Amino acid sequence: MSPPDTWKALEDKTIEEPIMTTSRTIGFIGTGIMGAPMAARLADAGHQVLAWNRTKNKTDRLRSYGIEVVDLPEEAAAQCDIVIVMLSSGPVCDEILLARISHEEGSMRKEEAA
Repeated sequence: MSPPDTWKALEDKTIEEPIMTTSRTIGFIGTGIMGAPMAARLADAGHQVLAWNRTKNKTDRLRSYGIEVVDLPEEAAAQCDIVIVMLSSGPVCDEILLARISHEEGSMRKEEAA
């Protein structure tokens, strides 16, 4: 599916009952073709979702689902119960997770990022 078809398919879907009964705060690092629809579905299911993407305009549509867009991947890692990473390649994961996410208290630890 091309990106517009992906969004169209997402908009046509409705969730009748949330699958999970406990709401979690979920961070999404990478909101491209795969990450954006996944983040939107989690928000529709009642979870608080924070999203970050290298290309800022890929997060713009997520605001309409109630998703909070953060400026840094560290923010998503530090503020969430669960972090989902949906990046395009191994080298990009290394760049974002190992080089950019700080290892300070309250943020993702290096061993958790691997």
